[in-house]
Amino acid sequence: MQQNKIGQKGLGFRSILSWADEVIINSGGTKLAFSKTIAKAFLQNLISESDKVAKFIKQKSKSKFPIATLRIPKLLNGIENQDNSFNTTITIKLKENILDEVQSQILSIINKETLIFLNHIEVIEIESPQKYYLQKYYKNKDKSLVTVESLNLKDEPKNLNHGV
Repeated sequence: MQQNKIGQKGLGFRSILSWADEVIINSGGTKLAFSKTIAKAFLQNLISESDKVAKFIKQKSKSKFPIATLRIPKLLNGIENQDNSFNTTITIKLKENILDEVQSQILSIINKETLIFLNHIEVIEIESPQKYYLQKYYKNKDKSLVTVESLNLKDEPKNLNHGV
């Protein structure tokens, strides 16, 4: 595993698509969007440009638009960022009527203990109706003593900054 990587693209990220109409990732000066709509438009364009592609899809697939959502990102650079206080933000535009289920899953999975094991992540802020915030900071220079605090920002203002 590479030292400067956070996880690997795979099932965890792909599972977010079951909740989302669109996922936007803003990291390192690059902003990308993923959605079924973007992927379908890309494939429709290929089909309109090539009879071979249209014929191949008709022969090989039962689906009219067989394309993986995560294979076709849309570059959004140049579109104004709403929050520049984080190195990486992931915005999930949820499908209708799924907010309560997603909120429940997030709060049951992401907790203080989770942040301890994410070596390269110091802050997680979940902006939703329940506004949840986790921050990890180290009590010594060799990072052998760690503290993680959590706040429900709906009830308390955010005031965590321990100069990590």
